[in-house]
Amino acid sequence: MNETELHKFRGSISALLKPFNWSPTNTQLEELARKLAEANASSIKDVSEVFSEMFPSLRYDGMEGIDNSDYKTLLAMAIASAKASKK
Repeated sequence: MNETELHKFRGSISALLKPFNWSPTNTQLEELARKLAEANASSIKDVSEVFSEMFPSLRYDGMEGIDNSDYKTLLAMAIASAKASKK
């Protein structure tokens, strides 16, 4: 992922999960994208579980009423990133 893609990905995660005091490195963002793609995270629960595995000490806001398109977009970004990393 380039800087722009990482910034958009981080923004999507932040908007979706609303993590408190989250300051991931670019490497962590790339790893999170890879793990989301591998898990084929297709629901907010899936995204939340992968995020929690990577950042177990972080708290984040509730996710009630989230539109499916939000995490479908996030998954698409993660899959695209994972494919680009394999090249």
